[in-house]
Amino acid sequence: MDQSADGFPANKLSVITFNYDRSLEHYFRTAFANTHGMDYAKATEIVDRISIIHLHGQLGKLPPSKGAGREYGPEFSKYNLDACVGNDGIKIVSEASPDTPDFIRAKDLLDAAQSVVFLGFGYDYLNMDRLGIAGLARKARQENFPRITGTAFGLSDMEKAQIQNKFHLDNHAFGHSRFDALEFLRETVPIA
Repeated sequence: MDQSADGFPANKLSVITFNYDRSLEHYFRTAFANTHGMDYAKATEIVDRISIIHLHGQLGKLPPSKGAGREYGPEFSKYNLDACVGNDGIKIVSEASPDTPDFIRAKDLLDAAQSVVFLGFGYDYLNMDRLGIAGLARKARQENFPRITGTAFGLSDMEKAQIQNKFHLDNHAFGHSRFDALEFLRETVPIA
């Protein structure tokens, strides 16, 4: 895994999220800036090259991203709200169709993935259907990839079994129900 700032996007990491916030982008930007001694503008350029899809929209881009941006932080105003609404802004969950460009792109990324890792995911049936997870699981059984794993924090064995049955995730390796995301990654996902 290339950990250099310029080489990191070549790792082919893709993130598909149902969250509006930009905490991950902020984390990457801050980590690149602090680890590699670069300014936020350069770090933001690198973050912009990582494929991060916010399926329900997001609270604006981080500046100085292409287009309008809003700095990461707790301050919120009418101006900030206006920056969050629009083509790339917040989408109403009930209006999120599996035929939108973001969902199509997400399904393409999942289909091309060598490994799919669900972190902090609630396994909502509608979201799983929209992403085509049952078809992805069938492909995983036939072609032996992608490897599908995911956190199961707080899920009972019965709930895990129901999810596996509904979406044909026979070979889906859930983490232990006591593992948070970090423990799950440390114990389950090979970093190489």
